[in-house]
Amino acid sequence: MRKRLALSCVALFVFVCVPAAFGQTGRPWTSPRAGTWTVTGLDEENTRWNGRMHLVKTGQAGRTQRYRGYFYWSSRQSDSRGYEYFVGRFDRNTGTLKLHGSRARSLTGELGTADYTARVRRGSHIYRGTWAGEDAIQGKWSADRLRSR
Repeated sequence: MRKRLALSCVALFVFVCVPAAFGQTGRPWTSPRAGTWTVTGLDEENTRWNGRMHLVKTGQAGRTQRYRGYFYWSSRQSDSRGYEYFVGRFDRNTGTLKLHGSRARSLTGELGTADYTARVRRGSHIYRGTWAGEDAIQGKWSADRLRSR
């Protein structure tokens, strides 16, 4: 009887505590909210980027939310600014957002497209973001959703 109780306690501990220690609570992550986000980034050449991200939900398949939208990027250091259009998806099982830049429209300077990966917290904060691409200098980024007025 004691052995069975001890095994039950160990099983309960593993089931409840171990997933929580790795950020997996069994509940799905909250997908990023549609709307306008402030974005900051820093590439490997130490160029600071600021801008806005406009995010639109386009559909859902199971626990995957699909998006489209664009970044408006600006950098005073490189005198570059322009638009980068993307499509993307958010996996509610892992909390991972992936965006694929499809085209860029440079207003000044040079602007390329990239693939973006990040984590999402509570649907309104994007963190631990990275970008990379054939015509982009690798970098890191984060974003916060602007509150509606």
